[in-house]
Amino acid sequence: MSSSRKPAGRPAAKHREVFRLLEKGIRSGQYGLGSQLPTEAILVEQLGYSRPTIARAMRDLQDLGLIERRPGAGSFVRRGSAKKNAAATLGLLVPELGCGDIFDPICAQIARRVQREQIGLMWGDAGASQLHATGGVGRLDAHPEAAVHAAERLIVQAVSGVFFVPLSGPGLDAQTNQHILKLFASAGVSVVLLDRDIEGFPARSEFDLVSVDHLQGQYRLTEHIVAAGHRRIVYLQWPGHTDSLLKRVSGMRACLAASGCEGLVIKGDAADTRFIGDLIDAHSPDVIMCENDMVATRLMQTLAGLDVKVPADLSVAGFNDISLAQHLSVPLTTVRQPCQDLGDAAVEAMRLRIEEPRRPPRTMLLDAQLAVRESVAQR
Repeated sequence: MSSSRKPAGRPAAKHREVFRLLEKGIRSGQYGLGSQLPTEAILVEQLGYSRPTIARAMRDLQDLGLIERRPGAGSFVRRGSAKKNAAATLGLLVPELGCGDIFDPICAQIARRVQREQIGLMWGDAGASQLHATGGVGRLDAHPEAAVHAAERLIVQAVSGVFFVPLSGPGLDAQTNQHILKLFASAGVSVVLLDRDIEGFPARSEFDLVSVDHLQGQYRLTEHIVAAGHRRIVYLQWPGHTDSLLKRVSGMRACLAASGCEGLVIKGDAADTRFIGDLIDAHSPDVIMCENDMVATRLMQTLAGLDVKVPADLSVAGFNDISLAQHLSVPLTTVRQPCQDLGDAAVEAMRLRIEEPRRPPRTMLLDAQLAVRESVAQR
């Protein structure tokens, strides 16, 4: 271990920096099974941290079962410690988990991957997740307070890193996202964002991001719709605001501009019969592209109640290709997210972040593919 070299990374509690450096040495085999670690006095001299900071890091290592401290003898690597992965336990903080959207299969793949690598995985419960609209603001029943408490519990459990999907609304949700990320940073917990940044496109935060290429995917879908002869194009957006949504809208607009076409972006609840009826009367769209498949599913149910036939009277498209999309009464044309690849990429991004905490933030964008089905007609 080189003297005077402090572990790199975003600002973190000093004892967590020491903890990570020693943990990496144990798991990499630098400190062999049963071998003695440098004494606290030596670590103070080598690393330049105070004695209480070193002692706190050693206690954390002991709590994780990586070392045993023998009175009068020192601290020793426990048998079997070096066989474990550097990320002993990771956390999931995904407020939208369980609502049937795209995060269910992505997180399932993360769980499969970390299990193969003998890494623990903990779920931070941020409350029930169900789409609803309140006062014109679309969001999920993920309560900000519950999300903060879930983050605090993950920190108490000494996770090495957290896969985090930021809460999706403006205002309080944005403040909650910032607060949660500050908690993780102060505890030295690595973070990989899934699907969306905390900053609105085109801005970029200092955190790693693993996502499908939303802009590219929406561009491809719009291109397909224009090629099918549609010209009266409406993009139906669930009330709310996310980085991924801004990218999708940008992709649609870029394609329409290149095609010499125009389109409208309208916010509203797809389950509101009056709202959808007024939208159709006012704009006479021949296609409605929806923010995601859940919105498209609600829209198709509303259209059935209005006796509007899909796709004969009106084409409908979604985004995500959730499992339900191909089983609707009219199978949904949508954009497919590569869930297995996204889960694998997230775990790889976390591994790299934990091993190299000072590395610049990475954006890992995966290609989106069209899933062309019967809900979009040729005009």
